[in-house]
Amino acid sequence: MTDPIEQTDILLRTTPLKDGKMAAHLSGRLTLTSAASVYRTLAGPVKRGRATHLVVDLAGLTHVDDAGGQTLFELESMLDAAGGRFEMVNAGKKIRAVLEQMRRDTCDASPPLKKIRKDNMLVRLGDATIRYAGHFR
Repeated sequence: MTDPIEQTDILLRTTPLKDGKMAAHLSGRLTLTSAASVYRTLAGPVKRGRATHLVVDLAGLTHVDDAGGQTLFELESMLDAAGGRFEMVNAGKKIRAVLEQMRRDTCDASPPLKKIRKDNMLVRLGDATIRYAGHFR
């Protein structure tokens, strides 16, 4: 059983397999305009508990942007949280490079910035007034 979803720039075919496994075949461009429908289609069975193992075939993808990559990572997080399994397979060299870079950018969070103590506004205005008045001696 195959459920095709066509957008202007993507074709998604899903095939439910046995034991909670589902295969999804993407071809075309996974971009901001298509990411929401791809997410809804693939997240639905996961949220309902019908899919515990999702295999996404990226062989047909020609382009992926930030929204498309984030959609795949969100699906991965959802399945991880539910104790399931997520796999991306058959990614081309360029698609793989883009996704790996996005994962590094997303996962390699830099340490939080150190808070700098700022005086309140009145103290700063007072300092400025004293400095300004000092010029008139």
